[in-house]
Amino acid sequence: MTVKAKGRSPWDGHDPHPVVLAIQRRLERRGFALDHDWVECSWYYRWVKKGFAEGDFFVEIAPNKSPKGSVDFSVDLGVSSWRYTQAENVLKTWECNPASVITPDLVPFRYPLDLLRIALHWLMLNADLPVRRLTWNATIESAEECAEGLGDDLDKYGLPFLAQILTSEKLIHLLQNIESYPKRTTTPGPRSPEPSLCAALLLYCRGDSDAALRELETGFRQDVARYKRTWANDKESCDDAIRIRQCKIDRYRDLFSGKVSIQLSSAN
Repeated sequence: MTVKAKGRSPWDGHDPHPVVLAIQRRLERRGFALDHDWVECSWYYRWVKKGFAEGDFFVEIAPNKSPKGSVDFSVDLGVSSWRYTQAENVLKTWECNPASVITPDLVPFRYPLDLLRIALHWLMLNADLPVRRLTWNATIESAEECAEGLGDDLDKYGLPFLAQILTSEKLIHLLQNIESYPKRTTTPGPRSPEPSLCAALLLYCRGDSDAALRELETGFRQDVARYKRTWANDKESCDDAIRIRQCKIDRYRDLFSGKVSIQLSSAN
């Protein structure tokens, strides 16, 4: 997320740009509402729609470097969760890594953290009939046309993906099998900051602590195996990565086993 600093808006100086307003009108017709808290702290725009108890669906647009007179932007969609935010804030897992890039002004987190996200252009590229497009571009004059085209792209490629994960059970299954998600391209597809941990948290939120603990341990074993492959010739870096991961897993294990008590809710 880009911090909303003072100065010229990356949306060609506009705040908001007409294309943002045009996109908003179309997303509102599809049941999404602007996340005002997100807009207050970022130049990204995010619209959210109620998903299930543990997470909400979102559509997000982010500005890219653009030539003067136009705006170029990327589109992502996915699932975010206040419960994930609450767990991270109470467990303070960023303390596990002293070299973390998370600075004191960024924590505790003040926005719902992603459980899963995917780029709209990847869904288009991965379709039965691939559409090769990386970004969307608009001028003031073409804002309505651009927004209409984006709405069509969301209807054809984006919203059907969200329809695959309408329940926490379906999202858990995807997170547990994220590496085997069907791909017709080698570029990254669905992504999660921590697939196994997010799946474990969802299981815990659904009241299945035993399954959450099993998923947590499975994910940790996979992490350790990956670290050993990555740092096969650098034992110190490998040991550091395992130590940091072990710290975070221990904190979530305390949560799932009842040693730490948190009342997780679906709203901030």
